[in-house]
Amino acid sequence: MTTTRRLNDSNKVIVTAALTGAVTTKQDNPYLPTQPKEIAEAALRCYEAGAAMVHIHVRDDNDAGSMRFDKFEEAVGLIRATGCPVLLNLTSSGGQGFSWEERIRPFRELRPEMASFDAGTMNWLHSVVFMNEPKFLELCGQEMRAAGVKPEIEVFDMGMLNTAKHYLKTGVLDAPAHFQLCLGAPGGMEATMESLVYLVNHLPENCTWSTFGIVPGCK
Repeated sequence: MTTTRRLNDSNKVIVTAALTGAVTTKQDNPYLPTQPKEIAEAALRCYEAGAAMVHIHVRDDNDAGSMRFDKFEEAVGLIRATGCPVLLNLTSSGGQGFSWEERIRPFRELRPEMASFDAGTMNWLHSVVFMNEPKFLELCGQEMRAAGVKPEIEVFDMGMLNTAKHYLKTGVLDAPAHFQLCLGAPGGMEATMESLVYLVNHLPENCTWSTFGIVPGCK
């Protein structure tokens, strides 16, 4: 039986709902929220169902993965206009081929509670390179600190965890850190209990963490 030496301090369960993502399409699920009004409505439904936070990706007018600032601005504005206290976590990735400025601008200007910090480069879905080069990560950490946004440090394998720990030591990231342990993505660690326990046992002290697992065959 697998065990871990570190447990979360709180007895409360905090659920984050990832509303859209960058890959799934309406052909996969016709109810997928892809446009700002749909995303805002989904965020409110998830909050009413018990989610404390929503992780937001946006799409372009054709529902393709995007980092369009106007789409983020509209979705965030619609959610905030309701007065709903759900916490906002904006992606800094959104797909492939976006400039550093496109990836940083949404969290820098909209100032959500959190934004994703993908702690390394990987072969995403065995088909493309998900680029997170060191200079971008250093800039991303600096901009998050300046905007008062807490990084959600996304870790897909042990190498990314080691990179994040390096940035905690060098001051790119501030402690206490929050980690999202992302398991089951093709190109990353498998979604197994052994993988999860291994990562948790190597987390730095005085941090918080959450996790998700991708089911084989699902997007």
